[in-house]
Amino acid sequence: MRTVQLRAAHRGEDHRYFSATVKDDGSLVLSGHDLGPATAIVSPDGEYEYWFIVQAADIPQLLHRLGASDDQDILDVLEAEWRDDKAVALEDIVQAEIPHRFASYP
Repeated sequence: MRTVQLRAAHRGEDHRYFSATVKDDGSLVLSGHDLGPATAIVSPDGEYEYWFIVQAADIPQLLHRLGASDDQDILDVLEAEWRDDKAVALEDIVQAEIPHRFASYP
């Protein structure tokens, strides 16, 4: 399974990671992992993990919203255009406009 690292940001003691993977069923999993004092509002131990899961049937809608064609590989599009600072915009788009499931820990 291929994973694309979209963000690996470090600011002082805070570290923010965000990656994308396509599962065997074709769904897209966007995984976030935040570490450090900034997570204190949601995590007493300084660690917060979260996932957006976009079903395979909804990936064409996401591709269209990202300015790509339906037949492009979602991981190629994300790797080429939605890394680093743009990863935050990607999260916002998925949250506001694309059907998804969300999970987090803790």
